[in-house]
Amino acid sequence: PSCQSSSSSSSSCSSLLDCCCCPYALSLEPNYDEITEAMRALPQRQFMYMAALDCAGTFLAAMGAVGTPGQFQTLLNQSLIPMTMAASFLLLGSGFTPFQYAGAATILMGAFATIMPSLLEGTYGSETEAGGVGPLSLLLYFSSNVPMALSAVYKERNFAGSDVHVLYLTQWVSIYQFLFGFALAPLQLIPGVVSQSVSQSASQLLDYSTFLAAATVVVIVV
Repeated sequence: PSCQSSSSSSSSCSSLLDCCCCPYALSLEPNYDEITEAMRALPQRQFMYMAALDCAGTFLAAMGAVGTPGQFQTLLNQSLIPMTMAASFLLLGSGFTPFQYAGAATILMGAFATIMPSLLEGTYGSETEAGGVGPLSLLLYFSSNVPMALSAVYKERNFAGSDVHVLYLTQWVSIYQFLFGFALAPLQLIPGVVSQSVSQSASQLLDYSTFLAAATVVVIVV
């Protein structure tokens, strides 16, 4: 597959899941006994914050994946663990054992040892030639761990003592993430991190809109 497929396929999977699931979930919600009035009374801004952070993390990962080799992605994904520990320590006051700190440090050292040669050289051979920008792509992919870690900590901080049904929470986070995803779509055309052309973006937008309309009609009819 081409480098462009990394960003577009990630966005496609997320959008298709939202298109398929959200209309169905919305149709079930009024008659779903396990979703209480207390859950419905939760401020929508809480779901919006989570959606914004999740969307930012997914978007950065998709953009960075254009010029980040698969073997690098696997290692950089592990950096989410120390990032989440750092966010938990700073925002929640969480404490960890020396072994946990050592494990987090080992992961970070491994990640930096992997990406530093490409950052210092300013290129990554065929990946750059194929359309990706090696150093920038690596930084974008690595930075996706920051909003992901903040999202995990935000959920822990705001919902640890709450009884929120997973279907209800996921439904609203997915809806807002779907909308934020469209808002971020133009950023795919920024010079240096371009993952697809204007015509490809327009074609995907039309496909997603058509699919969403069809899914909504099916839910209403059924």
